[in-house]
Amino acid sequence: MIHRIVNSSGIISLAILVISAILLWSRVFIAKEHIVLPCAASPLYNLVYLSIGGFKIISAFVCIAMIILTAIVVNFVLAGYDLIPRSSYIAAYIFVLITAIFSDFILLSPFIFVGIILIILSWQLFGLYDKSSSLSLVFNMGFLVSVASMFYFPCILFLLWIWITFLIYRIFLWRSWFISIIGFGLPYLFLSSWYFVNGNLGDKLSVYLNALQFIDLSGLAPDLFVWIVIAILGALSLISAARFLKISNERPIKIRKFLAVMIWFYIIVLFCVMISANYFTFGAGLLLLPLTLMIPVFLSSLKRKVITDWIFLLLLFLVISERLGLWDML
Repeated sequence: MIHRIVNSSGIISLAILVISAILLWSRVFIAKEHIVLPCAASPLYNLVYLSIGGFKIISAFVCIAMIILTAIVVNFVLAGYDLIPRSSYIAAYIFVLITAIFSDFILLSPFIFVGIILIILSWQLFGLYDKSSSLSLVFNMGFLVSVASMFYFPCILFLLWIWITFLIYRIFLWRSWFISIIGFGLPYLFLSSWYFVNGNLGDKLSVYLNALQFIDLSGLAPDLFVWIVIAILGALSLISAARFLKISNERPIKIRKFLAVMIWFYIIVLFCVMISANYFTFGAGLLLLPLTLMIPVFLSSLKRKVITDWIFLLLLFLVISERLGLWDML
């Protein structure tokens, strides 16, 4: 039953997706903390906080709207490159479910904005395979990384993702590498000029230099629910990667390239989290993004759709049980 809904692109399936996102993220309307406080070296997010941080209802609507929009974009990216059926919203449903698992992430944070930027970046990286000489596309990718880093500063590492993709696609034109740096640096040129005019360039530079700090893993103490989620999502990601690899052997070589790009997406996200001592709570949410790209591909390739139903039910159980506080009783 569930697979029929998620594998349909009709208006009813879209309506159920929107309603599901509103219900799963409705906690943002009643939560005591509905928005993350201003963050170090995050000028664009801090601007959002100053603009709507004092308006809980507006912040909640923005949060849910961004989640729905990002879910649709994820689906568009995967369907656009034939990684999932075009007549399906399965990736959108997976995104909404996975991002709603932890109630600590149900609030307006840099993750909400960075998520859609990185998904758009992945879309452009996939498109680069057929447009390796497009300097405007390369500039846009560098620009996107720069904008993402102004919401969540560790995202500067995603410039490495662009360069690694160049190597995967065998793009060795020096202009492409140089243009990516120009696209990345241009927003920071304007930002530093603004700081200079306001006479606080030195202070801001010190903030940026101290923003990236390695997290202290010894101080972390995940509870039982977190370990179970890590085990389930980890298993799904490994199975999805293996399935993706099998599918890629039956498809054009570019699908194999896309797999490599996605794997490096996860690796870069891991590094981002490792240097996110100042951002860890919502920085860890980025770990969910690569899964929303990998798992839908795996589920779409299954011939026994009952497995898809059970996986959706499992994810839904995790969300509902966490909301009801059932794991706190153990």
